[in-house]
Amino acid sequence: MIFILGFFLSTLTFAENIQFSVSIDRGSVTLDDAVSLKFSVQSDGELQASEPHYLAPDFDLINELPSTFNESIYENGKFMNRAKQDLTLVLKPKKAGDFQIKEISIVINGKKYQGSPISVHVGASGIGTPPPQNYGGAGMGLRGSGKHGRGREFFLRAEVDKQKLYKGEQVIVSYYVYRQVRVFNIEALKFPSLNGFLREDLEMPLLNPRLDSEAVNLDGVAYERSLLARYAAYPLKDGKLQIDPLGVKLNYYRDRAGVQDEEDLFMGLFRQMTPMVGTSQ
Repeated sequence: MIFILGFFLSTLTFAENIQFSVSIDRGSVTLDDAVSLKFSVQSDGELQASEPHYLAPDFDLINELPSTFNESIYENGKFMNRAKQDLTLVLKPKKAGDFQIKEISIVINGKKYQGSPISVHVGASGIGTPPPQNYGGAGMGLRGSGKHGRGREFFLRAEVDKQKLYKGEQVIVSYYVYRQVRVFNIEALKFPSLNGFLREDLEMPLLNPRLDSEAVNLDGVAYERSLLARYAAYPLKDGKLQIDPLGVKLNYYRDRAGVQDEEDLFMGLFRQMTPMVGTSQ
């Protein structure tokens, strides 16, 4: 078993290699925040799943984030296909208290499966919310920048689509640049080796002259995020494996907020318009 980091409240495995799991990103929130409820279904063969059913009368549904994909498994020297469907529901509490998300069920390949109830504690507004157990996608609230992110114009971050997997199971590794300033002329200094994994290149936007970006919130701070590289990786052994970094060199313009009040206005504007050189490894 390979552990990267994981949090699942209910995972059920059935015959025909079907797995149905239900998880939330945190069990305690405030009225100012929301929880992300994730349904995940996978099968080593055919996969036809209905919309999941659940009862959460004390929450409002504010967003739905579906995804459907096939992944490859490298096992016993050969690749096998695995189908997977995920649905993340962003739920906002209506009132404070202790509540349950219950009567969870789904129909997979014509058969009904049920999940265990999930408890959520909702506190009053303004008392602070613990960070989520897992980071989510854009708009759901990411976490984990720590000392490497705060106060920096930009930083790189490796993210995985799952945190616990078995030998030979596929994990998607994505490398992003997070920034609060304009960056350009990004050049790779060192590509990740992903030792202990069989690696397959999926996307390499880093090699293109223009990067797409999206607005995200990481640890309560707003950033623009751009994908630099994405790999499919297949662990070749059991144990704890490390995802090594991607090293880059880039240019960026210093934000106007970095100019001190006592600086000469002309010199401040000149510094703002002068490209800076940065590296991240």
